[in-house]
Amino acid sequence: MSGKMERRTVYAITIVSLLAISASWAFAATFVNQSPPPQSSGITVVTPGNALETVQSTTLVTPSSELMGALSVAGTQNTGSGGSDAGTNAMINQCATSACADYFSAVDPTYAVVAEDAALQLVLNATQGQHATGFYVQVETVFTLPTSGSPATVYYAFGTGYFDTSTTLLSSGTSAISVFLYIGLGTPSTIPPSVSNVIVTINDCTTATTCP
Repeated sequence: MSGKMERRTVYAITIVSLLAISASWAFAATFVNQSPPPQSSGITVVTPGNALETVQSTTLVTPSSELMGALSVAGTQNTGSGGSDAGTNAMINQCATSACADYFSAVDPTYAVVAEDAALQLVLNATQGQHATGFYVQVETVFTLPTSGSPATVYYAFGTGYFDTSTTLLSSGTSAISVFLYIGLGTPSTIPPSVSNVIVTINDCTTATTCP
């Protein structure tokens, strides 16, 4: 249960503690378990290209079948010399007003998102406006399981998302949208993981539709 992800570290901000998900996101709050085991972990956000997108929250969840039916795949990861940075972006829903959301499952994850299994929910804040932009996010989740033994075995789960803020541009102003990205952890919710670190890398793409 291990994976590999390329990561360029230029500028990092470490937030000590998992951020709680806001109750205002009604869809996600309705279709995931919002009572995960207590967690104590660090979140490291890396922005090598000074991307403008920010992390709103991360939390452990148990996706329901209703949520699974609403998820779109977060783009397409290209194979070849581009490595994990290269992909075709998923278009985020047009958001004419603030406080709307879109929901995705990670591309080429270590473990698939499965209903009733444990997953990490990452929420990003993206801005839509008069110019379409592309960005990608790579997520590494470090965790142990109650069955890991002593000393505990450390597990890693990886997932990537490629996003286009929208090719349908707003006539004026900007709008904020919450982008939900789910990464499976490969364990049933009855064997809850204990997360020790979440590393999130956010980078700009060269175009709105493709990365890098």
